[in-house]
Amino acid sequence: MALSNSSFFIDYTNTHAALARADPSAAEHFGNAPKEWLKCLLDDCDIEPDIVLSGTCYVPKGTPEKHLSAFRDAGFTVEITHPSAVPARLSVDALTQDLADTVVVIGWLSTYTPLLEEIAADGGEKPIIVSFPLSATTSEPCKKSPFRAISGISAFEKSLGHTIQRSRANGTLPATRPSGLLLKMAAEIERDAQATGTLAARALPSLYKRFPDFATDSNWLGFRGLLPLTRAVLEAYAGPLEIQGEGNDWKILYSPAKDKTEATPSLSTAENDELLSEIYTWLGDHLSQQPEPVPAANAASLLADRFGEQLLDSGWLGHRSFRSFVQATKDPRISFSTAGPGYLFAPEIHTDPKETEGQDLFAIEEPELAPIAKALHTEHSIPYLSPESYAVLFRAISQELQSKPFNLGGTSKGARDLCPALGKAIPRSAINFILKSILTTPHLFGKGRDQAEILAAANISAISKLSPDTPVAVLEQLFASKL
Repeated sequence: MALSNSSFFIDYTNTHAALARADPSAAEHFGNAPKEWLKCLLDDCDIEPDIVLSGTCYVPKGTPEKHLSAFRDAGFTVEITHPSAVPARLSVDALTQDLADTVVVIGWLSTYTPLLEEIAADGGEKPIIVSFPLSATTSEPCKKSPFRAISGISAFEKSLGHTIQRSRANGTLPATRPSGLLLKMAAEIERDAQATGTLAARALPSLYKRFPDFATDSNWLGFRGLLPLTRAVLEAYAGPLEIQGEGNDWKILYSPAKDKTEATPSLSTAENDELLSEIYTWLGDHLSQQPEPVPAANAASLLADRFGEQLLDSGWLGHRSFRSFVQATKDPRISFSTAGPGYLFAPEIHTDPKETEGQDLFAIEEPELAPIAKALHTEHSIPYLSPESYAVLFRAISQELQSKPFNLGGTSKGARDLCPALGKAIPRSAINFILKSILTTPHLFGKGRDQAEILAAANISAISKLSPDTPVAVLEQLFASKL
């Protein structure tokens, strides 16, 4: 296949990290000698071996200069980016330029799948994903798969000159220790499960693949299976989630009514008491600065990030669950609400979400606009949000794009995480819908024109085509009046 028909995109971050866990010398070879191992790989991709290599290599900040130079010498453009932005830039580059007949991606994250589907939809050869058994295992694709899956390990080992010996068993986490990663996974499960009350087991692998540490591991993070990993995830959070069913027909049940955990005494030691005081003080300060109550899962993940695995490994310092840990505090600035998925709030600043649970405040405050928004939701699945919520949504997307390149999955997650601090908690599903809506317009994310007002205008253009009978003035009132 000629050079003009092949475009290469190299995900340095995940591939290098996986190789480093298995064999440090392999990781060094990956960064030092891209010309050598790529030449060995071309035959497996059915590409002529004498082509001049070219494309883009995405590397995180802090990558050794010698690796950057090696990829530049091989003919690649090196782009410094945040690790989670790799699939995003692939989307922008591959879908907004004249595409080659074949797009070759070295490395793998599940978030590539929708991008590959878009590339494949343009016709030509199927994109090629080159994965490494040590970094990610891609199953043999079916005929309808949007990509060809190729293992690059044999060609890489040929270039390396020896078989890669794993430095330790597969699994980045020992199965006996919960971690902040498990807690973040629990937060994602809770968000997805609360929408319908249940989450099928078959939905969990794709959920877990949102996390690069899972996507680059081939042994369920050391737990050796979906069910054992899921049990560990739920135990780490100990929230209103439980496994229901047996065999292959099990699911996650979201049941806040069954979360009756009462506060229990902590393991009282001088070290524990000092840490508790530090955590509660920090949490009280944090809540006092938030415009709205904070979802419990978000707060738990935040504390795990800040105070580390000692907090989780001790079972929330002896309290056994996050809820009882929070309820044990004597800090008057911290309260736990059982509304919805559970919230933390500061009583002097926030209203307990339970007091307004079930009320349609949008309909109460905007009796003329709310029915129109409800009709748009019913007929076209447009998120039923108030103008204030849409203002937060567009500002969050804009802020996220100021620091990170666009990626449908990454941008929606990042924007969702920003929303509470901007005034409203917005579901990720709503942000996803709006991002996909804007993608149907000429607007190009990441081109310096991602201000909230411009994003809202692009969305209004898309929605007006979806619902031509709705006056543009009404759409402007719904989507842009509070910006």
